[in-house]
Amino acid sequence: MPLAALANTAVRDTIIIDGKLLIVEQEVTYDTLQHPTPEKPKKRNYGNWRFGWQFEGGSAMSNLQFDFDGYESVNEFSGNPTRFGPAAGFSVLAEKKLRKGWTVNAATGVDRWSAPIRTFDTNQLDDSLFRFYSPEKGRIDQITLYRYELGEEYDTLQLKLSESAVNINFFHFRLQAGKEVLLQKDRTFRVAAGAEFLLALSSNKPDMIFIPNQGSQILWYQAENTYAIKKSLVVPRLEIGYRLRIDKSLWFDVGLFSKLLIHPFEQNEIPISLQGSTFGVSLAVLLYTNK
Repeated sequence: MPLAALANTAVRDTIIIDGKLLIVEQEVTYDTLQHPTPEKPKKRNYGNWRFGWQFEGGSAMSNLQFDFDGYESVNEFSGNPTRFGPAAGFSVLAEKKLRKGWTVNAATGVDRWSAPIRTFDTNQLDDSLFRFYSPEKGRIDQITLYRYELGEEYDTLQLKLSESAVNINFFHFRLQAGKEVLLQKDRTFRVAAGAEFLLALSSNKPDMIFIPNQGSQILWYQAENTYAIKKSLVVPRLEIGYRLRIDKSLWFDVGLFSKLLIHPFEQNEIPISLQGSTFGVSLAVLLYTNK
C-alpha cells in the first residue's frame, strides 16, 4: 500500500481532581499530504445539437395569370383570381445552437402544394355563342345570338363550372438561420428565415381555358403538350415559433410559417404564369442533446 507522509506531535494537558494533579499526554498524528478535492462529474454535452421531426399544414394561395391581351382565366373572369387550396409537409430536421441565442437549422422532407383551377366542358358551348358574361361571383353565362329574317334574338345560358387543380409533390431541403429568446427556463420564443430548395417529384396538371373579354373565341391549352412544371425551385421562407419543454430532453414547438412559391411553370412561349404562397401552422418535437 502507498506510504503517506505523517507528522507526530505530543499534546500535554493538566487536570486537577480532588486536589490531585493529573498530567495527561496524548500523541497526535496527522497527514501532511494534500489530497485534491474530488471533481463533480461534468454534464455531457454533444455540441448543442437538436434533432426532431416537423409537420406543416396550411393553405396555399395561388393566382393564375394569362399574359395575353383580351383574355382572362376562368378564375379571373368569374371573379376569383386568387384561389386557396390545401398544403402540407413533413420534415426531419437538425438544429445547432450557436452563441448568443443564434441557431442554424437544416431539414429535409416532402411537401404537397395545390392550386385550384376553374374550368368547364367545352361541349356546353352553343354554336350561336356571341360572348361571355359573369353576372355574379363564381358564375359565367354564355350569351347566344340568333339571327332571323325579321331580326335578332339574344339568349343567356349558364355554364356549369367545374373544379380542377394543379397539384405538385415536392422533395425539399431547407436551410434557415434563427434567433431564440429564453422567456423562462423551459419556454423559448424563436424566429427564423431562410430558403427551401424544391425538387418536383410528381404533378397533376389540368387543361386550361381562357375566355375573351369580347367575342366568343376561347383559347384552350391542353396540359399534355402546352405547359410544364419546373423540376426545381428555390423559395424564401419565414417562421416564428414558441417552444415548451415537455421532458428532461424533449421540447415541443408550435409555429407559424410562410413561404413564397414563385412561378412553378416553365417559362416558354405559352403566356401562362402561376404564383402564390403557403402559410399555416407547424408542429415539431425536438430532442436536445445538451443534458
